[in-house]
Amino acid sequence: MDKIKIALLDANFVYLNALADYLSSQGEFEVVAEGTDVAGLMDSMEGESPDILIADCGFLEGNDHMGLLAPFVENPDMRLLIMGFDMPEKWLRERQDDAPVSFMSKDCDSWNLANRLVYIGSYCGSQQRRGR
Repeated sequence: MDKIKIALLDANFVYLNALADYLSSQGEFEVVAEGTDVAGLMDSMEGESPDILIADCGFLEGNDHMGLLAPFVENPDMRLLIMGFDMPEKWLRERQDDAPVSFMSKDCDSWNLANRLVYIGSYCGSQQRRGR
């Protein structure tokens, strides 16, 4: 079965590396691109088609928020998981995993994150994965 391809976008280099290491250690995921800013992510994504982009909620604010849409030009079937420590409770209550965008707290445990990614991944990528 195909692995779920993940792209990561987080300005905190330590968190980015820890998340990449964790996801890479799991059999179901392949981290195909990483960036601490949108430009770096786009460079890293060249030639890749991630199923899910995990991005820090900080990229929804400031000058970089419109750049967050750039990866979707290359891969409109990709899903977006926005994560953060200080996210509005309303976002976290709206669990729409089949929607193009969903939200999750960075305070979650690794089991919940992995399960959410598998669930979101079942809505994108290969037909084989949709049959889970």
